[in-house]
Amino acid sequence: MSKRPRLLILGIDGMDPDIFLYLKERGKMPNLGRLADEGGFRFFNTSNPPQSPVSWTNIATGSDAGTHGICDFLHRDPRTYTPELSLFRIEPYKGGVKYASHICRPSVFEQMMKKDIHVTLLRWPLTFPAPESLPSSSRMLCGMGVPDLLGTLGRYSFYTTDDGLTRRDMHGRIVVVRPDNGKVKTQLYGPRYRGLTGMKESSIDMVLERMGGGLRIGLPDARVELKSGEWSPHLILRFSTGMMGRVTAITRMVCIDEGDFPSLFVLPMQIYPKETDLPLSAPRSFSTELWDATGPYLTLGMPEDTNGLKDGLIPEGVFLSLCNDIFTERERMLEFLLKGFDSGVLACVFDTLDRIQHMFWRQCVNETGDGKEVDGVIAEWYMRVDGLVGRVLGAIGEDTLIFIISDHGFASLSRYVHLNTWLARNGYMSFKNNAKGGGPLLEGVDWSRTTAYALGFNSIYINLKGREGKGIVEPDEADDLCHEIMNKLEKWEDKGSQVIRKVYKSKEIYDVRHSNGPDLIVGYSRGYRASKQTILGATPEDVMIVDNDEPWSGDHCCDPELVPGVLFGANLDRAGVNLPERVSVNDFSALVMSWMSAGTGV
Repeated sequence: MSKRPRLLILGIDGMDPDIFLYLKERGKMPNLGRLADEGGFRFFNTSNPPQSPVSWTNIATGSDAGTHGICDFLHRDPRTYTPELSLFRIEPYKGGVKYASHICRPSVFEQMMKKDIHVTLLRWPLTFPAPESLPSSSRMLCGMGVPDLLGTLGRYSFYTTDDGLTRRDMHGRIVVVRPDNGKVKTQLYGPRYRGLTGMKESSIDMVLERMGGGLRIGLPDARVELKSGEWSPHLILRFSTGMMGRVTAITRMVCIDEGDFPSLFVLPMQIYPKETDLPLSAPRSFSTELWDATGPYLTLGMPEDTNGLKDGLIPEGVFLSLCNDIFTERERMLEFLLKGFDSGVLACVFDTLDRIQHMFWRQCVNETGDGKEVDGVIAEWYMRVDGLVGRVLGAIGEDTLIFIISDHGFASLSRYVHLNTWLARNGYMSFKNNAKGGGPLLEGVDWSRTTAYALGFNSIYINLKGREGKGIVEPDEADDLCHEIMNKLEKWEDKGSQVIRKVYKSKEIYDVRHSNGPDLIVGYSRGYRASKQTILGATPEDVMIVDNDEPWSGDHCCDPELVPGVLFGANLDRAGVNLPERVSVNDFSALVMSWMSAGTGV
């Protein structure tokens, strides 16, 4: 072992062990395959529920959701039943607001920093907001959880002459334009701000002009010409927020040339690293250093805009081009940091493979009883990841311990489950005015007659007296109610298939310390997942299960035993690290601590 021990962690969000093995057997995974042949490969049992925020936090803290407090993408305030994102929270601060974290347990990286071990985190999930300062010359650029400038996870804008799109359920802002002699004068919208007469929306003027095969775009600080299907460079935009205030954003645009006048798809307005007070990195200068050294990059926590493809606004090739650019941005950053990596820990997470699998699973994967057969763009991206690993192995040398990990694997998604509709039909939910259903955010629920409700991807809550704002279930009756719901859900069948593989009672699998956590965790069978209506607390009136005909056809919010991740290790013997035969995301921080103790004597 070197006198200056080093640990490199590569996170590959969503990498699936069955797909890896399928491609390895066909000689498509030369680098990861070699690590596996040398004994450095394990199935990496994921979190319960198997969601990225939960799993990556388990990996970082060595604890489960009951301890660290991240239980689902969405939590709820038990007093008000109001849904809230688990990725960050917004708190009042000095007449305004500030971002804060829901995580209640220190990570292994924080522990190492306190022991004066240098740590660099590149796009590690749920590190937003970055702390004001870090010890030991450590650095971080936040990843999943970084919001856009509207405080959301990212909302696109789409400029089109098709007014029919405004009548559809879309995931972004549709702006209908009316060309005049081949030209459109419109607005590009930025963050909201508090003016003298209340909240206002900032904007800048934008002119769209048709040119041969594309658009000419005029902005106050830029003029861009785009051919159809071509992404713009990173655009720096400055929005006035009143009283001499200003917010600077970055975004990219793509022209979609259809119909008489081309459409324009605009990515969410994102934090510009060089002009921001938002806690994107620590120290604050680190994000600027990366921009200057490696080039422009998108800062949104989930920058691959799956919503544009899901809503049918951008073609597959345009989406894949964006994914390629984002992956390349991350590669450049990692390459730059590796050049100065002489001790401590460097951890970098690549998310793009996860997004590719979500959107192309139906096209590329055939799930069989023996595993998963894969081809097409998903196979190509696995090979691309393997190529990245090969370059890293060649650059880093044999004196560095390397872990390559994923937070979960993948499975098909063919049917959406309206879980609240099931709860209503089985007598656990009731609605005002004797309605049979309710809207998003638990709208219309009659809490005086509701004993259980669903919110988020895998969560069911008991309407517990003394905890929920209008709870009616006595604490000594809650356990029996949980087991009753569990037994019924596990017997639920859909066309002869079991809808829910297993339901878990939180108190039986967690050391539950937080009131924001669910009482029951639903482990769906392969092919099933909570519907988007369920996730947002809605209750459709008609059916309990519907077909999924959207591009988003791969998922992992099912039973955790169905979607383990991967763990690879390189240079294990030199580092004195042994991989256990069975390893889970909860064990990873202990592996890191054992390396730290062996290599540094700490």
